[in-house]
Amino acid sequence: MPRFPIYQMTFAKDLRGDIGLVFPSEQREYDDQSVIFVVSRYPGIDGPYPNDNTFYFPILRDGEYMELDAKLYDYENELAFSIPGTTYEVSFFADRDAWFNFVGNEQRFSRELNYYCNLIPIDLAEMDELYYEDNLVFIGLTPEFDRSADNQTFSADFL
Repeated sequence: MPRFPIYQMTFAKDLRGDIGLVFPSEQREYDDQSVIFVVSRYPGIDGPYPNDNTFYFPILRDGEYMELDAKLYDYENELAFSIPGTTYEVSFFADRDAWFNFVGNEQRFSRELNYYCNLIPIDLAEMDELYYEDNLVFIGLTPEFDRSADNQTFSADFL
């Protein structure tokens, strides 16, 4: 069964002026922008994801790359990620009524992925607590942060 990553992206305009999504590193003003977390609609899957697909969220914990797994149950619009070694479970609302086009140039992750659904954190305070108490940061998959980067050292300065 495929695993679906959660991506980190930001809004941008395409050449026609239409709003879409790009990876943060594709923006000129890379150091000052708002990011959102999204999941892609994959080729061959029409409508909701089957409920037995696993979603994973790339995170940074104590300077190490990790992936948190979640499942979407019973076609609900909520993804819940359990944090190992804690009592936390961080949830995101999948806004399936709002799909955005990818308008960036990055091809490594987005060759066949065109539409992305916004994932809205349900409890930002919980995410802040995890940062301060457990040194855990939700990052999402980007060209600069993925499995191939796990031999690199990351810090808060990376973010």
